[in-house]
Order: sequence, then structure tokens, then C-alpha cells
Amino acid sequence: MVDTKPPFKVSQSDKNIARSLRLVATREFKEGDIISKIEGKPASDICYHTVQVDEDKHIELTNDLTYCNHSCEPTTILDTTRMVVVALKDLKEGDELTFFYPSSEWDMAESFNCACGSSQCIHVVKGAKYTAPEVLSRYFINEHIRKQLE
Repeated sequence: MVDTKPPFKVSQSDKNIARSLRLVATREFKEGDIISKIEGKPASDICYHTVQVDEDKHIELTNDLTYCNHSCEPTTILDTTRMVVVALKDLKEGDELTFFYPSSEWDMAESFNCACGSSQCIHVVKGAKYTAPEVLSRYFINEHIRKQLE
């Protein structure tokens, strides 16, 4: 039987942060499961809610993936080659869906201080261009970012 329930929903964050909305799983996912397609329209301007999908292309997400926040201990991968969101680990209903922003963003329009609380927190999120190679090596990095690192 196919689960027709949407894979995620927007929820109020329990953290006291400026952008207080977050994305949570509405069902269980196993590590490696495709959670969703990445859908968007070409973005004319780069801003905090666009996603870089190629060296010179950003999209404005057209669904609730806009609320998939950054974490230095992410629960998902935004794979911009296959244009899918993949579970990075087993997820339960209610788990927050997050990704490591420098995995897709080279030079972000708005940097910010990270509040993820992870022991591997990078503290200031600006994009892969400003993230040390030894830090990036701990994460899935999209092909267009790998090319720019070379």
C-alpha cells in the first residue's frame, strides 16, 4: 500500500530563533529513502529562501521545503543532481528535516550564526566558499559545489 500522506509539514520551532518555522517528517523514513522531489522555479535574485542547484543557477522552492533549515548535524541531503531530498539517517514522525547549507550553497546571500547546538557546529554559516575543506569533507557536498572547490 502506498502512503499518500505528505512526507512533511511545517511546524513551529521549539527553539527561540528568528526563523521559527521548521519542517518535520509526517511519517518514518529509513536512511537512504527519498523523502521528496526538489521543485522550484528559476530565481531571479538570490536570497535566504533560494537553493543553489548548479554553479550559476538558483531556484525558489515552490513547496514547504522552504522551511528545511540548516543544521551542522543534518537529517537529510538535498541532492541537486537528482533533485531529491534523501534521508541521511532513520527518521521518525516528528523529527525535524534539516540539511547542511554549504552542501548546496557556494556564497550565501545572507550569512547567519548557527544555533544548531551540535558538537560539530561551524558557528557561522556563509556557504562552502568560506567553509574549511576539512569541515566540508564530513558532509555530502553537491557536484556543483565540488566543481567550485577545485
